[in-house]
Amino acid sequence: MTPVEWSEVGEVVDMNLEDPGASEIDVTHLGSTAKEYLMGLADAGSYTFSVNWLFTDAGQEALRTAKTSRALKNFRVTYSDDSTATFSAYVQQFSGPSLAVDDKMSGSITLKISGAVTFA
Repeated sequence: MTPVEWSEVGEVVDMNLEDPGASEIDVTHLGSTAKEYLMGLADAGSYTFSVNWLFTDAGQEALRTAKTSRALKNFRVTYSDDSTATFSAYVQQFSGPSLAVDDKMSGSITLKISGAVTFA
């Protein structure tokens, strides 16, 4: 197996894992006395994060390229305690640069996770 090479995304300001849970499958029938459900497959959700926009950052450029190519990519998030989350995702959105008077350029990125997230 070829080892994965990771590219760091520069100047990430904040990050959030949005977990939508699982879908509900309604199995209520005419003999039911109340609504009945089964749980569907889990949806691992999306990672959204904000960056200080840098045209020259290799990691940000890789994300812009992945969005354009619509290719499934592997990602690793490393937290401040050195724990990690690894997953496959599509770059669903890369917005920016946002500009304002007397402010930095910023951007917003959404990764739509495909499959499970592994925490270590």
